[in-house]
Amino acid sequence: MYQSKASVMTPLKRLIDFRLVQFSTFIMPLFSLYWVLNMCVNFNIEQVILFVFLAYFLGFVTTIFMHRAWTHRAWTPHKYLNCIALFFYSLGCTTKSAIWCSVHRKHHRLSDTEQDPHSPYHKGKLHVMFNMYKMNWPKDLEYARDLMNDSLHLWFYQHYWTVNLTLWLILLCINVNYLFFWWAVLGFHNFKNKSFNVIGHNNSTTKKSTNSILFGWLYLHGEPWHQNHHEDPTNWRFGKHWYQIDLGAKLIQLFLLLGWGQDKKYQQKDIK
Repeated sequence: MYQSKASVMTPLKRLIDFRLVQFSTFIMPLFSLYWVLNMCVNFNIEQVILFVFLAYFLGFVTTIFMHRAWTHRAWTPHKYLNCIALFFYSLGCTTKSAIWCSVHRKHHRLSDTEQDPHSPYHKGKLHVMFNMYKMNWPKDLEYARDLMNDSLHLWFYQHYWTVNLTLWLILLCINVNYLFFWWAVLGFHNFKNKSFNVIGHNNSTTKKSTNSILFGWLYLHGEPWHQNHHEDPTNWRFGKHWYQIDLGAKLIQLFLLLGWGQDKKYQQKDIK
């Protein structure tokens, strides 16, 4: 069993961590729903623009860094860019980087089997959308051993909720509506990320990953090209054809041209 000083938590810390994860998973999307209903009654174009910008920004951070760089190691960001990205990723409240990485690598290793932590064929679509993924902690942190041994990821693993609770407290002190608005953004961001696990595995006949043109054109960052990604998971280019918009790949290409990262290919067997 893989152990580290970050994976060993006291019962109280484990309970607090679990309750906060439950809050971000189940309650925050309700703030998103409330915000949408409120906009139907009291429309505010500035709020809509800010909501869309923040949701897309967090989505790009997740796909470019969490998914393509840290989980699949398809490219390596410069250390300063890496630190900034990890800070903003953590604020997105989609769980700690090592946990996200462990879940996703296990998903690829055991894709669409009964051991897949979020296969809609075996777990059910509603379960995937509205429940926490079942993993064997702390043993499954083995999947993210490289992140757990990285001092930066380890720091954010240990202080993940401190960072988020500090921001929430600041927003609360300024204006409680700012806090509710931020939770609405996070709720949508979390719900959207979980929905891709259903959208990308929605062919009950073949039970294989699928691409979605509709959501690919809607979200633009490249995640809905799920079949392309499963066929070549260590390639940071998810869009393979001209009509498969992948702005996440375009931004990675820009970072590489600016010297803010390196293109680093790994074989799938190297990802433990």
